[in-house]
Amino acid sequence: MIALLLGKVTFSEGKMKRAASIMDTITNVVGGHFPGWLVVIMMLLVLTEVTARYVFNSPLRVADEIGAYMLIAIVFLGLGYTWKEKAHIRIEFVLNLVPRRVRTWMEYIVLIIITAVVLVFIYASYSLILTSLATGIRGYGWMRIPLVYPRLALVAGTVLLFVAMVIDLVRTTRSMARREEQAQ
Repeated sequence: MIALLLGKVTFSEGKMKRAASIMDTITNVVGGHFPGWLVVIMMLLVLTEVTARYVFNSPLRVADEIGAYMLIAIVFLGLGYTWKEKAHIRIEFVLNLVPRRVRTWMEYIVLIIITAVVLVFIYASYSLILTSLATGIRGYGWMRIPLVYPRLALVAGTVLLFVAMVIDLVRTTRSMARREEQAQ
C-alpha cells in the first residue's frame, strides 16, 4: 500500500544515513548547544542587571529587551532538536486505544500534516523577515534593535524543525514499506 502511494524512495540507505548524520550534528549544535549557552548568557545578563540595579542603583536597561530576544531564539532554535529527541508533548491516549497498524498509519498521516503546517510557518516567518527588512522596524525597547535580527531565529528554527520532520518522514516511509514487503 505505502509503495503504491509513494513509489520507491530513491535515496540510497547510505546517502540517507549520511544526510541524517549531518543534520543531527547541525541540529545538536544550533538547536541544542547554542540555546543552552543562550540560557547561561541570559542568566548572567539578568544577574548583572539585578546587581547593577540594587547594588549600584544604576540599572543597565538592556536585560528585558535582550532577554526577550534570547528567549525567542532559545524556543525557536530548539524546535528541531526537540523533535529529533522526540521530546515534544504528545497526547497518546487515542493512539493507545487502536491496534498497532492503525496507530502507525495515524502517526504517519499526522506527521505529513504537521510537516505541511511547518512549511506554512516557514513561509510566514520568512515573510516577517522581508517585512522587517522593507520597513526597517525596530524594537520598542531602549536599544531600538532592528527586529530583523531576532526574527531570524524564527526562520532558522522552523527550517531546522522542517528538516528534522522530513528525515523522520523518510525514515517512517521506509520502515512502513519494509514492513509491508515482509508481510507479503
